[in-house]
Amino acid sequence: MKKYLFAYKVKSSDKSWESSIIAESEEKARTAIIAKIADFEFTDESEIELGELLAIKEANGNQYIECEGCSA
Repeated sequence: MKKYLFAYKVKSSDKSWESSIIAESEEKARTAIIAKIADFEFTDESEIELGELLAIKEANGNQYIECEGCSA
């Protein structure tokens, strides 16, 4: 499992940010992160434009993961 960091944009507000997700592959991460971002932004999945993959990191077992809202 790896942690994938993506850039994204909310189409209706033109807000750009980044978000990460832990997944087995980049393909699975791209699929799952849209729903995560839409939930975080309180919007529909169709409003999310996923950007480039910014980083891939190892997801270690005893890792503390803070939500994007708490770490901002």
